Amino acid sequence: MKFERVITINKTEVANINRYLTVEPEGWSDCLGEDETISYSANFPNNVEIEVKCCGVQFEEGESNLAWTEAVLFVDGCEICCTDPMDSFFGEWFFDFDGNTYTVYVEVEKTTEDIIEDLKNQVSELKNQIIKRDKLFLNVLSDIKDAIVHNVPHRTDNFELIDVIDALNEVAKVIDKDLSIPIKADKITREMVVKGYETGLIRLILSPNDDGIACKIGDNWFFFGGQTAEEYNRVEDFVAEIPKDTIIDEIFEVLEAFSEEDDSLDEYLYYKYYLEENLGKRRFIRECLATKDVLGLWEITNGTEKCYRITDDGCGVCNSIEEMSNYFKGGETALVDEIIKRGNNVFFESDVGTATYDEYLDQFAVYEDGGCPEHPVYPYVDFETYEKAKEIWDLLEEDFVL
Repeated sequence: MKFERVITINKTEVANINRYLTVEPEGWSDCLGEDETISYSANFPNNVEIEVKCCGVQFEEGESNLAWTEAVLFVDGCEICCTDPMDSFFGEWFFDFDGNTYTVYVEVEKTTEDIIEDLKNQVSELKNQIIKRDKLFLNVLSDIKDAIVHNVPHRTDNFELIDVIDALNEVAKVIDKDLSIPIKADKITREMVVKGYETGLIRLILSPNDDGIACKIGDNWFFFGGQTAEEYNRVEDFVAEIPKDTIIDEIFEVLEAFSEEDDSLDEYLYYKYYLEENLGKRRFIRECLATKDVLGLWEITNGTEKCYRITDDGCGVCNSIEEMSNYFKGGETALVDEIIKRGNNVFFESDVGTATYDEYLDQFAVYEDGGCPEHPVYPYVDFETYEKAKEIWDLLEEDFVL
C-alpha cells in the first residue's frame, strides 16, 4: 500500500537551508554545527514517521563544511533505517517498509503573491493566443476561472484578485464568451453551520478580550448574538441558557452579512473553504459515558477512530482543559501538567493559531502583573483511550470548584 504526505516550508527557511547546503561558510560561526539539525517530520498510519533532516558538520579549516541531508524512518518512535547522505533537502523521500511505501514530498510553500502571479501569467499567455477560439481554448479559460474561484487563499487582496478577473474577462469578450466569473463564491448554508457546530468545527469561545461569547471557525473568530452574548463570561452558561437553534441562527446571520460586505469577503471565504474541506472528514458519534454535576466523559467516534473528552458543554464538542479545570482543586496549570505527566498529548491555541507550552506558561506572569496577554493561549486535549480519560476523570471533583 502507498502512503504519501507533503511537507511545505516557508521561503525564509528554504533560503536558510539552501545556504547551509550550497554556500561554503567563511568560519565556524557561519557553519551549521555538528550538533545542529534542521528537521521536519510527517506522520503516517501504522505509527510510522519520516523525519527529513539537514545536518551540520564539525568545521574544519580548508575542508568542505557544507551541511548534508538524510531522511530517517521511525516506527513506534524507534529509528528503523535512514537514507544515504544527500546534498538536497527538497523533493521526494521514500521508504519501503513492511510491504508498504511511505513517501514524503518536501516543497516550498507558495505565498498568496505566488498564486496571483501564476494566474496573471496564465491570463497573459491567453491574451497572446486570442486568435484561437476552439474548444480547448475555452476549457483552459474555464480552468483558470475555477482556480480563481476555488483555490486562491482567503488572504488574497481583493483588488489584486479583481485585476486578474478583469483581465480574464477581457479575453473572454474577444472570443464572445461570457464566463460569468463571480468574485463571491457559493455561500455557506445553514445546514453547513449546523453540521459544523455539531462536529466541533464551529466552536463557542470566550473572546480573547474577555468581553463576551464569540464564535471560532478554524483559526479565526468573530462576535455574534449582540448584547446577549456580551453579557456572558462562560461558554457553558451561554449554551445552557440559549437554545441551540438560536445560536446557529445568529452565527448564520453574521456569516451571511460577511458574504455581502466587500471588506469581509476574505474572511468569509476562509470560513467557507475551511468548512467545505473539513465537514466531509467529520462523522462524529458522541456518547456520554459518565457524568458529574454537568461534567461529562464522552466517547467520540469519527469513522474508525475514537477519542475521549471531558467537558461540561452538554454535547461532547469542546475539548478545553480550561473548562475541565473548574472541577480540579489544583487549578488549570496543575491540571495541564498532570494530563501531560500521564502521557497525553496536550495542544495549545490562541486566536492567531497554534502555540507552545512555554507560551502558555509565560502569559501567567502577565496576568500576575495585572495585565492581559495580547494573544491568550488556551490548552486542549483529546484522550486516546478510555483508560487515559478515566485517570483524569477520577481526579476531578463532583461539583464545580470555586
